[in-house]
Amino acid sequence: AQLFWGEAVIPIDNAAGVHKRRKGLDTAVAREGVGPAIEKSMVALGGIFKDAFGEKAGGKVGLELAETLESTFGGSVRLRDLGWDSGYGEHRKNIGRLISAFSLFTRYMGEQSGFPEATKYLALAQRLGHTLGQINNAMEDVNPPGEKHEAGSDVGQVTIFWKTLTELPEDVVGTDEKDFVKRVFDAESDRKISGRPRTPEEESDFEKVLRLGGRYQGDVARALESKARMLYERSKRCIDKAVKLLPRVDQRVEKAREVFLFGADYQWDKFQSFIPRDEAEGAPIPIDTTMLSPKTPVPVEVN
Repeated sequence: AQLFWGEAVIPIDNAAGVHKRRKGLDTAVAREGVGPAIEKSMVALGGIFKDAFGEKAGGKVGLELAETLESTFGGSVRLRDLGWDSGYGEHRKNIGRLISAFSLFTRYMGEQSGFPEATKYLALAQRLGHTLGQINNAMEDVNPPGEKHEAGSDVGQVTIFWKTLTELPEDVVGTDEKDFVKRVFDAESDRKISGRPRTPEEESDFEKVLRLGGRYQGDVARALESKARMLYERSKRCIDKAVKLLPRVDQRVEKAREVFLFGADYQWDKFQSFIPRDEAEGAPIPIDTTMLSPKTPVPVEVN
């Protein structure tokens, strides 16, 4: 049931994201998160909940769903408010807004089934796991699997990946490289707001930034490894705690535990895949100053 719940939430989230990209940032969806079409869907779902669970309980979960999705979409919109000075805590807080909808079903069913303490820990495990998943999404944006989206969809908004990259030591990422990334991001943010296509110079800068991100992906992963490990280990502990709080552990509960642990292991293994083991030093990526945008200083060379 939890998996079906996720399948119900993701398309609504995607619909808001597509609307934002197609219509720009200065729209009701972009400003408020949930547009009129989605609000109509919420009203319809609220009616279904009332029919299924009764007027009081159904109305409660319907309202919670609408408010939770509003927080989720609002988190997506607030991404553009995160800047280079925003700390890890601010990024994690915003990720919490993005993923809040996924644990609503767990919390609600815990209340209905009489096991609120167990499902409280299970919902926390989900939030921790999804937080690690969001970090993974930010990590792989420079070279995502082909079926997900084009590379660089995050360029223009400061994600935890790019934030961490610009904070790596100077002997890893030089000042010129960090300044180049920030200037390209500022230019891409302005371009997305205007809705115009990239110029050839901007396209060249965009590709160079992706190459930079790909080169330093492993260094960023190492910098975030302790935080990612904490999320993973806490998630596993919460899963085990949830199981211990149940009155009995039968085959069905044990199977569910294995499924949740598999999900936690999957996200951790994926994060670890970004850390190259026994990597060879890569060749420098030169930045041809004749192809830089006007906002980019010259001369610049990536060492």
